[in-house]
This record gives sequence, structure tokens and C-alpha cells, in this order.
Amino acid sequence: MWLVPVGDLKPGLALGHPVLDAAGRVLLNAGVTLNERYLGILRERDYRAVFVRDPAAPIDAPPDEDLPFAVRVRVVDALRKAFESLERYIGQPRFATVQDMIAVCRSQGMQPLLGPRGPVADSVQAASALLQAVRGRTVLAGMPLCVPGEGGAYHGYVSTAVVAALLAERAGLHDSQVLGIAHGALLHNIGSVFLRHQVDHQSYERDLAVLGYEMLKHGGDSALLAAHCAFEQFEHIDGTGLPRGIRGSNHIERHRRVDQRGMLSLNGEICAVAKAYTDRIAGANGHAPRPAMRVREELAAYAGTRYNRAVVELLLRMLPPYPCGTEVTVSGGKHDGWSGVVDEVSPKSIDRPSIVLYRDATGAIVKPVEVDTARHAEIRLTVRAVGVRVFQRHARPDTATVDDAEGGKSRTSFS
Repeated sequence: MWLVPVGDLKPGLALGHPVLDAAGRVLLNAGVTLNERYLGILRERDYRAVFVRDPAAPIDAPPDEDLPFAVRVRVVDALRKAFESLERYIGQPRFATVQDMIAVCRSQGMQPLLGPRGPVADSVQAASALLQAVRGRTVLAGMPLCVPGEGGAYHGYVSTAVVAALLAERAGLHDSQVLGIAHGALLHNIGSVFLRHQVDHQSYERDLAVLGYEMLKHGGDSALLAAHCAFEQFEHIDGTGLPRGIRGSNHIERHRRVDQRGMLSLNGEICAVAKAYTDRIAGANGHAPRPAMRVREELAAYAGTRYNRAVVELLLRMLPPYPCGTEVTVSGGKHDGWSGVVDEVSPKSIDRPSIVLYRDATGAIVKPVEVDTARHAEIRLTVRAVGVRVFQRHARPDTATVDDAEGGKSRTSFS
């Protein structure tokens, strides 16, 4: 399965992953064959790319979903209502300074929207639903969602909240802290309702952080945690970030003997790592989506300077380099040069997935063979690049497996 730009799609290709509409509902399901009508819809609604599968693949191996679609629809709807209610109140005025915007945040007219009975507070219930849906998850899907340009930002906020909640849970934080961090990740860009016409990138980030903090800080304990997620999303561990340029920690534990004032909060550091992951995997800010392996490498390179090293390590334990549905090529072992698709990732060996091979070293289609790479240290995997010939229609051969020498699951045995 490959992520292919919409402009490169041709009729006859089969979707490898569901395409969602702006509300989070399934527009086109996995397995649907694209035709001119569907391609027109994708272009009209500003989809950037979708997943397509190799028609010769013997199995459907869709990527995991980090969040059930029904829960995603509910959370996206709550976010949309919160943002749109604030945008309606603010209207279209251009503010001279960020202080003018802060004055609006503190105004009597804004407080009912930000208070405990307003639409922003409703996002706490959405965060709680999200948290219940993902609790205990140990492996991230590692694939971007196929969503339209309009409304796609809300899906990004939801995905950031999923990752932030899982990181906070794995860090051993209390339930109230996990909820506050999930809430903050959902609303980390709430200040953008003031900044729709601002173009200066660095000023935008600084103002976005300050305004988010001002909008969220008076909404109770959960909202205060959320406010710091917004305030510190562009800060760096080494003190080179925005807006305050303060330093952070490379640990989860906070030493009681050390004065933590003037340092980044753990919830802010967690949210920053979650946002960095989501932005890269989804391709935010005009960049193309990165594959999971590259995201792992980039986050590891920034660990200790830009991001909390301990939090990045937690993320890397959850992010498979070869997520389910990834097309791979084998190096080494009995099937050197063969290619296939990842069909299972185990939390116990996140970098050694189970794969189904269905093309030999010449590219010819063969009877599928299942291989558990965790049992074969000689095997190395690389992501298989998309090529024109894989989109040619082929008949699917019958699935064939080789019994594992140790019994149990059907796996390929190696001499």
C-alpha cells in the first residue's frame, strides 16, 4: 500500500485505506476501485493524497486505526463547534497588536464561550471520550489519515491528542493529568481563531502560543494543564524555542528538590512531542507526509535538544518503523529480494513485523508466503517504492503458507 498524490491517481486503482470526509465519516472505504467520478470528488474536495494497494496483494492489510471512526466523528464535531463559535464572536476585524487580542480574550463577551458551560468546555467531554477509546493501546498506527484540505486541521488536533494521551499514560501520570494533556492537545491551536490573516511565520507561532494560554488558563484544573500545552508547543528543551525561550528537562520524573519555576512543564513537553509526530506523519505546513521510519529518525535526532528525550523514547517504543499495510522488500535469508506487505506488528517486537511475501526477486507474482521476521535475525526490511507496474491488474494466486518448524501459526520456515 502506498500514499499516492491525488493528481497521480488513475481509474482502476483500489483504495488501501478509508477516505474520510471533513467530519470524520467514511467517504470511500478501503477496497473501493477508483473511477472518474470518485477521482473528481477527491479533487473537488481538496484531498492531497490517498492510499492505494497493489492489486496483486493476496490479503487486505489495512493500517490500524488509532481511534475508532465513531469516536473521531464525535470529537471532531466538538472541536468544530468550539472553534466556529469563537470565530463567530470575533468576526473579521484585524487587530493591531496581540495585546488587543488578549483584551478580547478577557472580555465579558468572550468569557461565556471559554467558561465551564461554553462550547470550549464541551471539548473536555470529547477528550474524555477519546481517552476511554485509546486507553491501553500500545502500538501507534503510524499512517496518516486521508482527509480533505477543508476541516483536515481538526483531524490533526485529534490525532495529536491521541498520541499525547498515550504518552501521558505510558509516563505513569494520574488520570486527571492524562485528561488535561489530551484536552490541551485538542485545543493547542485554539489561538488560531484570532490569526487567520497573519502571515509572518515566527510571529504567528509566538502569538498562537500566547493567545492559546490566555484563552484556556481560567477554565479550571484541566484547562490549566491544557493552557500550558498551548503555551509551550513551540518551546525547546535547550531554551531556543518560543515564546519565552525557557529550558526543559530530558526526564519524566521531576525532582522535588529542584526549583521547577521557569522551566517547561511535563505536559507541555509531552504535547510538543505528540504534535511533532502528527505534523510529520500527516505532512503539516505544506510538507509531504513522512513515512514512519523517517519520522522515527527525525524525532530521535531532535531528542535532548528540541524535545524531551525520555518522552521521545516512549514514542519510539509505540511507533513501528514498518506499520501494518506497508509494502516492504526483504534483504537476506531464503527470500532475499522478495517483496510483500506488513500484516501484523507485535508490541513485543515493534521493529520486527510479520509480513506476507507475494513477489519474488524478479517482481513476478508468486504464491504468498508468510514470514515472522522476529524469528529471523538475518532478514532486513526496506520500504518498497511505488512503481508503475504494480498498478497493472493481475489475477490473485491462491494463498499458500509454509508450516513453521516449531508448529503453531503458519509461518515460513528457514533452513
